[in-house]
Amino acid sequence: LDRRRPFRLCCGGFNMTTASKITLIRVAFIPLYMFFMHMSDGHANVWMWLALAVFILASVTDYIDGYIARKYNFISDFGTLFDPLADKLTQISTLVVLVIQGIIPLFILIIVIIKVNKGLIIWVNIFYRKK
Repeated sequence: LDRRRPFRLCCGGFNMTTASKITLIRVAFIPLYMFFMHMSDGHANVWMWLALAVFILASVTDYIDGYIARKYNFISDFGTLFDPLADKLTQISTLVVLVIQGIIPLFILIIVIIKVNKGLIIWVNIFYRKK
């Protein structure tokens, strides 16, 4: 990878770097994870193991996209905005599935959503003030 000229594909005004594409892959894992968890019906079976594998893979891609972005200076507006959003979507979707299956109580999901919303609102305000 060339540090001076990273491969970028313009997409809706955002620069798509390699790290940004990995972030999109992580977001694509969310419905797959939710499907596998739904199929498991809260029981430790092959579907739950598949869901766990997808969740671990999504976690690894989170590390990889951050590493690539920092190492090769592939910092983009898209990645700066959507990487934290992908993290929050992963957290909330995981908790939603666990609440639906009765594994955790609803109040935990509500607390996390309130915390995430407050954090995202503050973060988006800071992001757009820098522009």
